[in-house]
Amino acid sequence: MRATIATLAACLLMAQAPAPPAADLLARGRASYDAGKYDDAIKDLSAAADAMASPAQMQAYVDRGKFDALPQFETAVIYLAMSYAKLGRDADARDQIQRLLAAEAIAPTYATLPLDPDVAGFEDLVRRLSPEAKLASNAAAAAPGVAAGASHATEQTKAPAPAQPAPMPAPVPAQTAAAPTPAQPAPATSLTPEQQRELDQRIAGARAEAEKEAEQKIAAEKVEIEKNMEQQIAAARAAADAQVAAERAAIEKQAEQQIAAIRAAASKEVAEATVPTIRRAEGMALAGDITDANAMYERLLATPNAPRELVAAVATGFYRTGDYADALRAFDKLGTFARGEEDLRYYRAVSLFETGHYAEAKKELECALPFIEITADVNRYREKIEQMP
Repeated sequence: MRATIATLAACLLMAQAPAPPAADLLARGRASYDAGKYDDAIKDLSAAADAMASPAQMQAYVDRGKFDALPQFETAVIYLAMSYAKLGRDADARDQIQRLLAAEAIAPTYATLPLDPDVAGFEDLVRRLSPEAKLASNAAAAAPGVAAGASHATEQTKAPAPAQPAPMPAPVPAQTAAAPTPAQPAPATSLTPEQQRELDQRIAGARAEAEKEAEQKIAAEKVEIEKNMEQQIAAARAAADAQVAAERAAIEKQAEQQIAAIRAAASKEVAEATVPTIRRAEGMALAGDITDANAMYERLLATPNAPRELVAAVATGFYRTGDYADALRAFDKLGTFARGEEDLRYYRAVSLFETGHYAEAKKELECALPFIEITADVNRYREKIEQMP
């Protein structure tokens, strides 16, 4: 991953008169350093580093994303830092260490540099002047650190299957009540008038009882039919409501997808538009212009709808320039860290510690440690943070 950012130097160098090639200046500076002529070494090494990070070189980096002179540049700033340290100029030495860290953000190169034993004290110098720096070890400068790693399987979850709608109840068929057949009068017989009246009364009573029973059955059937009709209507309404809800959910999902696509496109446009600015900020840090680099990071952090990758790059940039308060603002804008962002979590823990938030730093460090490489610098910060109340 190209570490973000750096057109290094519209403000790096003014036009200069023709000078010796950068490689010759580097070789001459190293020779002066070996001879103990640190003032002469600083002149040649500074000129070599500036030539390697010239505006033309930085424009080529912005255009192609590749800094060809990166190993020679890092070698020059390492010898510069050691030269300043030999003269007791710790502030200048620290500036060169920051330039090295900015260069490492472009592509990790330090660990593979073919350094000579004459800079064997460089990593001790880094630990003394920039203890927060996270720098892989170089065999010529110090003994390699012990790395530890951890791997974790990605957890997967299954979404529950959607519930199927209950089938619509079948309509209950209506039944027709058959009216009882009224009793038929008996054939004419030789009955007395009194007997005939009694018989007629019995027949009338039986007919009234049959009609009453028929009406009760009809009323019961009517109630059952109405109940079944209500159930069918309710089922039809529920099915219609479910269909409307499904259509509404589909429309809302489609709208959310369109909005997400628009936001993603907008974030991509923002990211593409800000890459050159990020590189310029990185270049300024590489050239030692920490104040200007931080000002550019501040403008990037204020970008509307800034994508997460841009905010993470700005937070990391603030961290590398030692601006821990602004680094915290950027980390807070990131919100919850995702799996794979444990390095950012470690940077936030260091920023919290350096700004006096010890309890929060301790919690953040505990979350980051199982997932990051445990270097000597990480161990040193862990001891510092764990010792705080």
